[in-house]
Amino acid sequence: MKFIAQQNYWIIDTDSEVIEFSGCDFDGDGILIIGRFYFQNDVLIGDGIWSKRTEFLHWTSRVFLVAKETLRYSKPLEAYVGRDAERWWRNGGKFAAAIWPGREPVFEKEI
Repeated sequence: MKFIAQQNYWIIDTDSEVIEFSGCDFDGDGILIIGRFYFQNDVLIGDGIWSKRTEFLHWTSRVFLVAKETLRYSKPLEAYVGRDAERWWRNGGKFAAAIWPGREPVFEKEI
């Protein structure tokens, strides 16, 4: 992690070999904002771009394979959706790509 003093928050050091997850924020009123599960497969060192260790890349491939096996791919969302989230959506929940203060959410039509 790196602390950004000017903005008073921490960020993940993308030079590290980690899988990142941005949470699926829920507004409490039936809107779920789509999250991300990802990693950087390379790192900038000086003026060059270098791949991360082979062992890390193989491990992430296995982690993502297991995650995808437990989810269903939604072409309209271009995302993987879990059974509980799909059931919630079918019962009236709404997926949103983004929400900005003072504006209508950007809703996804279907999964």
